[in-house]
Amino acid sequence: MKLFVSLFFIIFAFSISFAQDFTINRYRSDITVYNDFSIRIKETIEIFFHKPRYIYRDIRFKCIDENNKIRTTPIKIISLKDEWGFDQKFKTTKS
Repeated sequence: MKLFVSLFFIIFAFSISFAQDFTINRYRSDITVYNDFSIRIKETIEIFFHKPRYIYRDIRFKCIDENNKIRTTPIKIISLKDEWGFDQKFKTTKS
């Protein structure tokens, strides 16, 4: 499970780095999988923006299991900080 999650985020990190308006200089993802199958992910991303932009995350929280049942994964954003460690505003939406 931990290997799958790690590979997913590594692949995602490489795919996001090909965007043309910014360069990812450093990407670190610390992933902890708990006994109750919950996961805590701490990402540190150093980005240089070539023009004024922002980044967003598209995190899949619904899937259909092998019994055709819709499973929902609860997601809680704990914080978003800038390079100086100050809290930043963020917005979450479900689509």
